[in-house]
Amino acid sequence: MFLSNFYKADFHVHTPESHCFYPTSEAKEEDYKKLLRSVKENSVDILAITDHNTINGYKYLLQIKEKYAHELETITKYSLKSESTKEVDEFISLFSEILILPGIEYEAKPGIHLLMIFNPEIEIREIDDFLDKAGITPDMKGYDGKGCGRWHVEEALDQASTLDAIAIGAHADRDKGIYNDTKHGYRQQLFRNENLHGLEFRNLVNREKIKSLLKDPSYQRKYALAWISTEGDSPKDLAPQP
Repeated sequence: MFLSNFYKADFHVHTPESHCFYPTSEAKEEDYKKLLRSVKENSVDILAITDHNTINGYKYLLQIKEKYAHELETITKYSLKSESTKEVDEFISLFSEILILPGIEYEAKPGIHLLMIFNPEIEIREIDDFLDKAGITPDMKGYDGKGCGRWHVEEALDQASTLDAIAIGAHADRDKGIYNDTKHGYRQQLFRNENLHGLEFRNLVNREKIKSLLKDPSYQRKYALAWISTEGDSPKDLAPQP
């Protein structure tokens, strides 16, 4: 069977709520607009906002969406036409054309990064509650390297599954990656966990090494892992991943 549709997706995108975001302007809203324009220019259909240990970037995007929806309602109701109408139409169109998913990049013990992507129908308070439960303090939100959350990697994967989240090993073959910075039995244990759904890789050679490793019976899984590349033109290039 062949799939009739293919979608271009970016599952690792930071906003100004992550302190590694670059470049930034004086106007916070403008940074978000530039991000969405970049997504559109790169023909991305699905976008996951995965800021470091926070859902605030996704929240802010929803606020912008609500603002423009209200402006469009006012323009339509009173038949107002102005130069600003084009901008309103542009961003309402972007929100309708791009599926934007809520997510986080969680730093689990012993310092491993995981992308967790949630159903867009989820109540945002549930993600905030999840972060509180995960041991993320206010000073950790938006930062990488200010300490780990409460959970070790395996527990973090299991907890994410309670919210039906997609869990991906962020930059798996780089610093703080689930392949790069785990060893032997612990790595086997993590890779066998069916709540780990995919691996993000930087280097094709490393991807092949991991694929070869997964052929070992000690790494046997019921479901195959998805492979997500960090290479190529992407909106996340606006926000370098540390």
